[in-house]
Amino acid sequence: MTTQSPDTSPGSDDEIGAWLLRFMADDAADGRARVETWRRRNDESATLTGVLADIAESRRSVEVHTISGNAHVGRVAYVADAAVVIESLDRHLVVIRMSAVAAVVPERGFRVPGEDVSTSTRSFRAIVDAVVEPGDFLTVLAGGSSVVGEFLSCGQDVLLMRGATNRTAYIALDAICEISVTANSGWR
Repeated sequence: MTTQSPDTSPGSDDEIGAWLLRFMADDAADGRARVETWRRRNDESATLTGVLADIAESRRSVEVHTISGNAHVGRVAYVADAAVVIESLDRHLVVIRMSAVAAVVPERGFRVPGEDVSTSTRSFRAIVDAVVEPGDFLTVLAGGSSVVGEFLSCGQDVLLMRGATNRTAYIALDAICEISVTANSGWR
């Protein structure tokens, strides 16, 4: 039976240490690759509604940019397939049609998987009915126009408002991109 000296044996402390360092480095690289693959898969399955639902659940602030060029900063108060409701920092409730959302930017350093689903399948009209009450002061963006005034009622496919000149405006619900309810209205 022959013995090898400790400094030359295949199982020496130096060789084991070097092997362990290589193993740990490979394992860390594999872990980073797995995390990146998981993130990429999540990103690939993310939906706009899912992103907004995840942000709503986190209660973090968000910027929601619309196709009309507006940016609303605040918290996501409600998410449905048809619309998202933002409680803005300037104490407005903003109902934004989902098809009018251009970009969503959560707080710095916050990333969501975006795989959640909305909490509701309510229609845009039903969301407007739930948020807006007669007498509320609104700013409505529809078809490139802005209508400001007092909310009167919501018909089957039309929103009725009284403008500053005391004239009634009938706004097609399908044309509305967003509705902003001022803070002095009865929603709070």
